[in-house]
Amino acid sequence: MEKITLKIKGMHCESCAKTIEKALLKEKGIFLANVNFALEKAFIEYDPKEIGINEIKKLIENSGYKVLAAEGEMKDEIKKDWQRFWFGLILTLPVWIIATFFYDPKFNLLLFILATPVQIVLGLPFYRGAYFALKQKMADMNVLVALSTSAAYFYSFFATFFISGPVFYEASTTVLTTITLGMLLEKISRGKAGEAIKKLMELEAKTARVIRNDKEIEILPAKFKKEI
Repeated sequence: MEKITLKIKGMHCESCAKTIEKALLKEKGIFLANVNFALEKAFIEYDPKEIGINEIKKLIENSGYKVLAAEGEMKDEIKKDWQRFWFGLILTLPVWIIATFFYDPKFNLLLFILATPVQIVLGLPFYRGAYFALKQKMADMNVLVALSTSAAYFYSFFATFFISGPVFYEASTTVLTTITLGMLLEKISRGKAGEAIKKLMELEAKTARVIRNDKEIEILPAKFKKEI
């Protein structure tokens, strides 16, 4: 039996972690799968004779998430998330201002044009996450966000082109933009917490001083624990 720790991106809540655990534990050869949402890591015990590391990574990716090969990938991901947020904010602000202060049915087409890119670019990760969550017969935050924003957007779409009625483009765009920002800030804070934990672990003593036969000697902590 061997152990492996994998860095995972794309988790939005604890339910995402449970989705990955469920997918891993279904596979023969995996005895333990503990996915920590806060650390964005999966701790796995497996039999290398029955399943390989690449197959484990494939299982995670088939669940809708990505295994990071290096720490630098996380920084690139945060940079992309900032770009997505600013893109959504630039389009959401005029939608919200028009819908709140200057609404008139003649602006419905303009609101549709502004809201559609937000629904696609910011909504796509939630749609993807919802698909894989439902595939594992689970409902998580992705499902909630996808359902709520889709209801507002598609009703507004039909109200714009097929029926008469109010539109709610500002609801879908605002929800997607604010949740994207919230998740981004949470990801940054988790990264900082992880760095702090790593620095604390580096402070661990490399050697221990013990007395043997009236002489003080240095041994490795691991060896000292075994003796205890």
